[in-house]
Amino acid sequence: MENQAVILAGGRGQRLRPYTDAAPKPMLMLGSKPILEYTIANLKRNGFTDIIICAGYKHELIERHFGNGKRFGVSITYSIEETPLDTAGALLAVKDKLKDHFVLAMADHITDANLRALYDYHVKSKAIVTIALAEISHISEYGIVDVDDNSVVGFREKPTFSSLVNTAIHAIDKRIIRHINERENMSTDVIPRLMENGELVNYYVTREFWKDIGTVKEYEHFRDSFASIEVYHNLFGGKL
Repeated sequence: MENQAVILAGGRGQRLRPYTDAAPKPMLMLGSKPILEYTIANLKRNGFTDIIICAGYKHELIERHFGNGKRFGVSITYSIEETPLDTAGALLAVKDKLKDHFVLAMADHITDANLRALYDYHVKSKAIVTIALAEISHISEYGIVDVDDNSVVGFREKPTFSSLVNTAIHAIDKRIIRHINERENMSTDVIPRLMENGELVNYYVTREFWKDIGTVKEYEHFRDSFASIEVYHNLFGGKL
């Protein structure tokens, strides 16, 4: 039985203008492939070959490139949003197509996350949703002063902090549908409601690479990096 994934690809990508004036964000090129092709490749690598793509803005470019998915070793169907439905509302629109458990992925992320491990952990836990988290480290711009009452007890020069962030990749039980209203957001609307109602919301920390390409600067960095990698492989076959 094929495992199922839903890919959210309906966003306008305002922060990536002017690039997204001509193409939807998932179809921006990294090397010789659009971002969405890397998402699909990782899903296939993890055994998720039954894929629903929820598309909206310039969806015809996505459909033209990926078709029914056969060329990429997967099966693709589409849900086209005439108006934006947000990250949870998109699931409501495809509720009749969903299997008992599925993975929700974003079309504009670059990751090699072990989605099979996330899915298996989720099913075993019996949670209604399992959120994939990634650990992000950042260096403070300032020296940090530790105080106790009226005294300075320590000083740390630009320390490194680590945080767990929401990747927006989820493993989900289909019964979540009854908790979703139209045009709702998964993170700000649905998941808080699930916790208030006593539903089990689990988490899974992925140690693999994950990056949301959300700004022009980030996109241009990855675009140039992927182009350089492809040139290297073409010239040297990936050998040092």
